[in-house]
Amino acid sequence: MSEGWPDFWIRGKKIDLIDLINTVNLIKKIEEIETITNISTIDRVNTVGTIEKINPTETENVVIDRIAKIDEVTSLDTINTINTIQKIKNINEMQASISVPSLIKNPDFETGDFTGWRTAGTVEITTDAYIGQYAAKIHPGSSLYQKTVLVTAKNIYVVFSAKSDVENDEVSLRITYMDDTVDTQTFALSLGYALFKAIFSPSKAIRRIDFRAPSYNSGAIYIDNIRVGYMPEINVYQAEKDRTISREGTITHFSVSATAAGSTTIYTPSSGKKAKVLAWNFYVDADVVCELRFSTSGNVIAGLSSKGATAMNLIGLDAPTGDTDETIEIYVSDAANVKGWINIVEV
Repeated sequence: MSEGWPDFWIRGKKIDLIDLINTVNLIKKIEEIETITNISTIDRVNTVGTIEKINPTETENVVIDRIAKIDEVTSLDTINTINTIQKIKNINEMQASISVPSLIKNPDFETGDFTGWRTAGTVEITTDAYIGQYAAKIHPGSSLYQKTVLVTAKNIYVVFSAKSDVENDEVSLRITYMDDTVDTQTFALSLGYALFKAIFSPSKAIRRIDFRAPSYNSGAIYIDNIRVGYMPEINVYQAEKDRTISREGTITHFSVSATAAGSTTIYTPSSGKKAKVLAWNFYVDADVVCELRFSTSGNVIAGLSSKGATAMNLIGLDAPTGDTDETIEIYVSDAANVKGWINIVEV
């Protein structure tokens, strides 16, 4: 016993006061623990304690606050939020499948009506927890269709999500072309939304796309997230492997050193021939007017208004051609040096 503390005796046994106090505190704790009657209660206490440590109730951190509500996903709004995330994932997958702009309007029915679409039979706008917004509900024997942008395409791509009220009911996807021919693909649906992809290879212009619920269906079908794209027709021509590419014309180099304004002949065609200029490349080192031109007519082939360079290749195109026996010259308006080449074919 500590010095200065009185001794206590109970029934002839000496009691240490400090030990007594510790014993009483221990009993109190045991009584508190006994109120926790099962393991799930203990788990909840631990969970709440952990959340409060991470996220005190006075915090404004909304993201962490939602931890306490994870086991309370009971409302339709909460489920819609989760399903909207799935819808975004589906749309991203569809957009990755088609890298060209959609050929149709209002593909997600986000207007809440059939803007851009036409209907036949019983078709309505509806919502459900999966999509979070709108979908087209098509009853048996009815259809939803839209006229498309008129394009001639090698491949038409259609991607959409769909489900049915009755397992294995079907949707018929129809593409109508400008010549009134039709391509059809049919898909079996399930009770939950699934992503469907179709490719048509017409190499001709389309004018209409239809989604039809066959009359033999037992319930309604639902269509949403529609994407229609195309791959334009591209014609590729391959040269024969043994084809010899001919070279045209003859290169003539020239160098002119003019001490004053005037002209210098740089090419004279063979007698009775015309000079056709297929390409040129020259430069002038002074700020003067410089012209590559036909001598007699004065027709300019190429020119510079100051110091600089010019070049052109006209092979395969109509090219400047002089008269019979007409020479080609370089003209400068003052002293200058001009160097370059011309590619000539005589005709």
